[in-house]
Amino acid sequence: MTDGVRQIFWGLFKKIVVADNCADIANQIFDNYKNLPAPSLILGALFYTFQLYADFSGYSDMAIGFARLLGFDITKNFNYPFFAQNIADYWRRWHMSLTSWLTEYVFTPLSIKFRDYGKPGLVAAIIINLVICGIWHGANWTYVLFGFLHGCYFIPLIIKGTMNKKSKKVNASLLPSFLEIRNIAATFSIVMLTNILFRANSITHAFDYYKHIFSISIFKVPVIINKTNTITYLAFSILMLFIEWIGRDQSYGIAGIGIKWPRMLRWGFYSFLIFLMTMYMATSNPAFIYFQF
Repeated sequence: MTDGVRQIFWGLFKKIVVADNCADIANQIFDNYKNLPAPSLILGALFYTFQLYADFSGYSDMAIGFARLLGFDITKNFNYPFFAQNIADYWRRWHMSLTSWLTEYVFTPLSIKFRDYGKPGLVAAIIINLVICGIWHGANWTYVLFGFLHGCYFIPLIIKGTMNKKSKKVNASLLPSFLEIRNIAATFSIVMLTNILFRANSITHAFDYYKHIFSISIFKVPVIINKTNTITYLAFSILMLFIEWIGRDQSYGIAGIGIKWPRMLRWGFYSFLIFLMTMYMATSNPAFIYFQF
């Protein structure tokens, strides 16, 4: 019961402090992107990516925690995807309930059917699988292109024959190695930029947003609409990732607190999170983002 309450607590923090506040910044930038330089648009994509993850994983944490209170053990839905070392590793960690279903009922039959075509057949199976994953979110060309691009990101791994090779476990030290930082940054960057398609209202909106990013304004200083809120909410996002990095060997970010931390430190941390939730709880974006799908 204690562990279930702790996971609900962590999910609630991710939802009302990180996701909902990041949504305010992301919405401001996406709604005014034509008047902002490219660095600001990249910042908008960054905040939307944080919003998407914190919202859905926060919802998942709360659902798992409530189920645990009722005596049910639900499989986790996210396994720290922002620490993935490549795109295949990312999809093994992201929305695991959906991707495992698609792997079993879509990708596996397709890979068997296309096995005589070698690597091109495998590429086709992956692209079809991820296009279907995109369409699952809605009947919009943005989701089709989202899935298609993610499928294309697998091609270098397939050519090298490393798609099914699981990345080495991220080292247990507090600081990641240079290679891990490089791989994490590269994977996160392509995911973040592709998430623009997920956020855009239409394919035209998405292409126009990309056109403004890849323009001469990339060399301009970013225009920040609300500097105080932007810096504060970015700090909350970094705090969330830092805590999850420390707890990456656990089932959720703060699962190990009850085992490893002394009582005074543990309750001090809980009090700090309660303070943040009380002071910075957002009220303008209460709905869970995945309820629209």
